[in-house]
Amino acid sequence: MDKKKSQITYTNEQIQTLLKLFHGNPYPESEMMENVAKDFGVPENKIKGRLFCHRCCLKHFI
Repeated sequence: MDKKKSQITYTNEQIQTLLKLFHGNPYPESEMMENVAKDFGVPENKIKGRLFCHRCCLKHFI
């Protein structure tokens, strides 16, 4: 039986916060990601994954 992964929908405000975080530092420290995850009410690995995807997308377009 397949477990369906839960999808997180971020608000525009949360997306803007993540973009500011990424543009300030594309490799933020774990503590910073923990704090953002706590503020958003999501697991830290979701924040890490989001930033990882953003870095990968940028590499392909540069």
